[in-house]
Amino acid sequence: GGGQGGGLLTNFRRLLNPHQVFNIAHCGPLPGLYSFRNVANYRLVVCGGDGSVGWVLSMLGEIKSFCNCPSPPLAVLPLGTGNDLARVMRWGSGYHGEAAFSMLFRC
Repeated sequence: GGGQGGGLLTNFRRLLNPHQVFNIAHCGPLPGLYSFRNVANYRLVVCGGDGSVGWVLSMLGEIKSFCNCPSPPLAVLPLGTGNDLARVMRWGSGYHGEAAFSMLFRC
């Protein structure tokens, strides 16, 4: 997404507990999802394109029988070039530099 992911990752780690923010480009979504398997109520924010969203949903589907919250609410912050899902669902064209803090309250 024009290099926006790194900045957002840093901002989210400052705003939230850094142990709650995962870079799926490095280790995939499974470690993050697994760490919340015993939490009864949590939300997911996926910052990325269609592939990232599909990857997270796929992994969530694989581990849902082991989770206390098998279907957490999921917000998508479109980054990247394609973003067909965000466009078709009319979620907007993507991230345009809004403050990370205000985005968390909309999720």
